[in-house]
Amino acid sequence: MNTCLRSVPLLPFWYLRSFQTRMLTTTQLNLDSVRSQLNEHVRLVAVSKYHPAESVRECYEHNQRHFGENYVQVSGLLELEDKANQLKDSCPEIKWHYIGQVQSNKIPKICSIPNLFCVETVESEKHCAAFEKAAAKLNSNNKLKVNTSREEQKGGASPEEAVVLGLYVRRECHHLELNGFMTIGSVENSDKIPNPDFDVLADVRKKFAEAAGVDESSLELSMGMSSDMDTAMKQGSTSVRVGTAIFGMREFIKPQWSLSLQDMKKVEESSEEKEDDSFRPICKFFLAIYSDL
Repeated sequence: MNTCLRSVPLLPFWYLRSFQTRMLTTTQLNLDSVRSQLNEHVRLVAVSKYHPAESVRECYEHNQRHFGENYVQVSGLLELEDKANQLKDSCPEIKWHYIGQVQSNKIPKICSIPNLFCVETVESEKHCAAFEKAAAKLNSNNKLKVNTSREEQKGGASPEEAVVLGLYVRRECHHLELNGFMTIGSVENSDKIPNPDFDVLADVRKKFAEAAGVDESSLELSMGMSSDMDTAMKQGSTSVRVGTAIFGMREFIKPQWSLSLQDMKKVEESSEEKEDDSFRPICKFFLAIYSDL
């Protein structure tokens, strides 16, 4: 018996590539688009706050490793603590950056986060001492947050304080590694080229390197987000924090609709800290919208 084999035509490379592209999720396609804009040797930190762990996993499966979160916990939402624990087994090489304002009483919890890579928002000797104590059993990278625009409503050390604080970390905090400096520039300067806030941060790094006797290139500059990362990279950024351009708009209000107005006031009151209360403005934002309905 003769067997007749029909030949299967080979598909052209461009067709296979097109098919592969169609299989990617929107988040993964967005990630590719952002990556195509990056300069060589610039780290991309995908800011996943208010987005589900599944979105983080999609990016991880597309070879993204560094992710940024602003909150350890938020009532009604799964943020850094929950996401880190959910993903620690399925995403073992993930690297979490804490980029939110630090509350002193949350420092031990921040340091216990699985796969914590870096805390980018240390801004006082008090924070440094608390991180030093909590990180005594861990290796921890830290960036100092600098308020380059000197806006009163923003956290962060002043440019002058940042240099002194960096020297304090090197001198007193033997379990912490000063990784560099971070800023969130002002809205007023966001469209300026060059951006004066980015120039200030670069100058802080230069002055610190001279005072500490270290190579300036060994210190990172974390600056630039979705809207201004190109300018930031041109001004020397080594790490950009991009959220909306990858994950889309954040739907962080919806989980709160199930709460009554009375419950939301309780959330606000329970978030008040004797020291830092970085969560309080977010609660006020929710409360204002809810009250106007």
